[in-house]
Amino acid sequence: MRQTCLDAFNSYVARYDASDERIALKVEHTYEVTELCDEIARGEGLPPADVDLAWLCGLLHDIGRFEQLRQWGTFSDADSCSHAALGIQVLKDEMGSFTRDPEWAHIIERAVALHSDFRLPSDLGARERLFCTITRDDDKVDILRVFNQSSCGAVLGIDPDEFSR
Repeated sequence: MRQTCLDAFNSYVARYDASDERIALKVEHTYEVTELCDEIARGEGLPPADVDLAWLCGLLHDIGRFEQLRQWGTFSDADSCSHAALGIQVLKDEMGSFTRDPEWAHIIERAVALHSDFRLPSDLGARERLFCTITRDDDKVDILRVFNQSSCGAVLGIDPDEFSR
């Protein structure tokens, strides 16, 4: 299952310019979040199928970023659109490449839609909340790594001098 999903993700990402350091950054970030989701789900003692679902939520959490960058040239939601909402639009066409299970699709959509929200809504069911929390928290953990290790141009799309100003 995982290799099929990785192949589908790589096929999707191949539509974008891999020589752009920002695309490469998002691919690396995606893989890191995916592994963190796997690690946390295992650490929580989830059954293997749920570990796979958490892993897949991580793989797809930022799928809207690639199109956001292509259309607007930025990762700033404020200067373009919500990358989470764009991710849901992308998944309308792409979900079948990753899963045909309606329960998994629903949870993945919720995790993608909510991973960048400041706070998760109170009306989530326990299962939805679990996968949304894993995805959201692991995304934030890896964002710290990205900001620590990546260039200002890759992360923010601006020159370091401009950032300093």
